[in-house]
Amino acid sequence: MEFDGRLESAVAEMSEQLLVEGQPGDFVVLLRRGPVKVVTADGVGRDHVLGVAGPGDLFGELTCLDGRDQSATMVALGEVQTVKVAAGSFVGLTDARPAVAREVACLLGSRLRTTHRFWVDRNVPDVALRVVRAITTVAAVVEGGTTTSMGGGVVVSLTQEELAQLVGASPVAVQRALRRLRIQRLAVTGYGQCGFRACGVCGPTTRRPRTVEHNS
Repeated sequence: MEFDGRLESAVAEMSEQLLVEGQPGDFVVLLRRGPVKVVTADGVGRDHVLGVAGPGDLFGELTCLDGRDQSATMVALGEVQTVKVAAGSFVGLTDARPAVAREVACLLGSRLRTTHRFWVDRNVPDVALRVVRAITTVAAVVEGGTTTSMGGGVVVSLTQEELAQLVGASPVAVQRALRRLRIQRLAVTGYGQCGFRACGVCGPTTRRPRTVEHNS
């Protein structure tokens, strides 16, 4: 996406907030490198993970277009490289260039499809299968829509509780599912703050990783 010099590059560290729920939208954020988690508050002091995003994703655009406050918080899951575009410049660019507006619409469509996939998978009775599908989807998103080779991997720092929120299951059910995957040699689990590495992820038709690691 081209913004003709209207860019402000920035680097965020682990756990740094890029956008904050409830704040006005003064700019949009384009992710260049690194993953972030999308978090929303439930009104009683608890945060819930809605999803994970990676390179190429754009955030804050709806707030800039409709003038409402940010609907979610974006938190870096490692070192993240971004570029910021002022709201006025972004709106002016989408008005002046239909091709840019169309590309933004395509990004929104891609995000909607990913969200739809997560919500469909949340209705799968087998929690272990939900976990595998979630990790597969997250790996593809973090890699910018591609999968990894057996020699590499994608690490996303999520706790078991956050993974439970993502798949719509209790932390206990996710813990049991991870234990089951470990027995099947599809998972290696750890304790505390942890990451998920999906290696050798198969194509979208099979949607099953050969190796999934969940480590501290």
